[in-house]
Amino acid sequence: CFAPPPLTSSVQPFVSSCLLPPASTPLIIRARPSHTATHSHFCSSYNSCTAARQARIPQARTTIMIKHAALLLALLCAVYATSWVVVDKDFTSIALANSFHAPKTGWVIGSSASLQPQILYTSDGGDNFDNVGLADSSVGAFFSADTTPDGKTGIAGGFGFFGLPCGAYMQDGKTWNVTHAGREIVCALTDANAIDSEHLVMTGVWAEPLDFAGNGVQVSTDGGKSWKSRNWLQGEGEAGPVAKYSSFVDIDTGFVTGGSFPQKPMQKSDEYLQISRYLRRHKKGGWSLTPREEMVQDYTGYVGIIAGATNAAKDFKVLVNLTHEGLYFNQIQCADSKNCWAAAEGVDKNTLQDAGWIYHTTDGWNTYDVQLTVEGGAVVAMSMKNATFGWAGGAMLEGGITGTFWQTTDGKSWSQTSDALRNFFVFDISTVDEGDAYASGVTSAGLSSFARYQT
Repeated sequence: CFAPPPLTSSVQPFVSSCLLPPASTPLIIRARPSHTATHSHFCSSYNSCTAARQARIPQARTTIMIKHAALLLALLCAVYATSWVVVDKDFTSIALANSFHAPKTGWVIGSSASLQPQILYTSDGGDNFDNVGLADSSVGAFFSADTTPDGKTGIAGGFGFFGLPCGAYMQDGKTWNVTHAGREIVCALTDANAIDSEHLVMTGVWAEPLDFAGNGVQVSTDGGKSWKSRNWLQGEGEAGPVAKYSSFVDIDTGFVTGGSFPQKPMQKSDEYLQISRYLRRHKKGGWSLTPREEMVQDYTGYVGIIAGATNAAKDFKVLVNLTHEGLYFNQIQCADSKNCWAAAEGVDKNTLQDAGWIYHTTDGWNTYDVQLTVEGGAVVAMSMKNATFGWAGGAMLEGGITGTFWQTTDGKSWSQTSDALRNFFVFDISTVDEGDAYASGVTSAGLSSFARYQT
């Protein structure tokens, strides 16, 4: 009755396919996970399909079949129209970060296994990608990304060492250049904030000629051309709690999260950078998820920190210090200087089992509450569109990894969605509006997954 629209992506997504049969055969409905363009074509074509079928099916049988088909197809369209769906998976690279401010256009950023930059642009919601790369480097490995709402300015934090760039910036909506040219020795900048066209922030740890144990944020006030290092004074490098994520309302008002967690001694034959409790970057190349048996379930070894950053991050003040409480903080998102949400992960002190949390404040972390506790899982990603609507993401860990999403519509309570994604550890989310969101993450094999939520 109709054919799905053609796909030209070099990385083919799963596509829904629903068929009405010839008159001589029983009714059959087939479905696979949907991408939105085909789904819309399918649902809008149903009425014309029905008319064509009625011309060929005996009337006595038509009424029953069409009623059943209409009900099932309506349910199918409703489910796929409001669910998270993996549109690309198992890239030959890894893309941990994404940044979307419009329903269809945005960036997914990472690197290939051979450390070539993957700076992927899409204008159709992830059905097709264009790898624009770096204008001035053929190598790069990135953890984080953010762009301004107008799409012109962008910043990406990276894993750099001896020539591999610590970051990249964009000022024209299309061309990315390396940051810190000639300065980087080693760095792991796990978060990025594009505050406006002039003010950019990257968060993490670094070693450079004048700062061999950097730990905090790096700030640019000229759109990415030059950078100043700002240590958050929570310990040097791996000696203390590590700055991991940040959310800046403006250049003079921000909040930085991080902490530390216990680890087993590193094997010399398999050196790696432990990005989080679950994710490793191997120094010889490649990524992997930390085996469960290598995780330390001792809650006393955890430290969780939230610090306020003022005066262009020259000044820091610890606002939340949870030492020996079994958790550290991941992504943080602030709607303004008072209302913030922070994801956390670790172990439950009572059960010593995996757990995740969402912490919240209405007064800039002078006081706070716990809005969500997740037993048997982890909460990593946090993306609030405003003070009432947003998404959080992570994974349930029992019996294998299952990517999990939680949504809030009032800024107070969170509901876990039913459309969990098997073998998908969510590490970053972009909330565009109440009907559009995107998530990037990692599979058990250390490869990328990219998912879309659209109504």
